[in-house]
Amino acid sequence: MSKADELLKENGFTKQKWLSDVENKIIYENDKRNRFIIFNKRVKAVEVSTEHGFSNFIYPYDLEAITLKMQELRLDRRRR
Repeated sequence: MSKADELLKENGFTKQKWLSDVENKIIYENDKRNRFIIFNKRVKAVEVSTEHGFSNFIYPYDLEAITLKMQELRLDRRRR
């Protein structure tokens, strides 16, 4: 498990595998807050939203994990 995955888990997010592989996305869900952090591997972008598709705040304690995950995705792209 990567450092970013560990931080997301500590912040209450779980990785959703059921949709991630199909959509070329890495999706983390926080059930307690109805929040999603979605990393789009194809365009190398991140989206933070609610279950209803509304945009959401990015909190400082989530920002470190988001930044690390984006760096992992960028490095992963360079290896290809």
